[in-house]
Amino acid sequence: MEEIKFIATASDAGLRLDKCIAVNRPEVSRSYVQKLIESGGAWINGNTGRCKDL
Repeated sequence: MEEIKFIATASDAGLRLDKCIAVNRPEVSRSYVQKLIESGGAWINGNTGRCKDL
């Protein structure tokens, strides 16, 4: 899977991690983002993220 870098802003507060990335990176689907997160490929402040995080 490719590396996708994203920095969340205050306007992203309250969104799930998967939705936040998919909304802000429209070139990738939410299902792709979910697979990336589930495989340990998403990090938040140095820790692996979960779909419900942010």
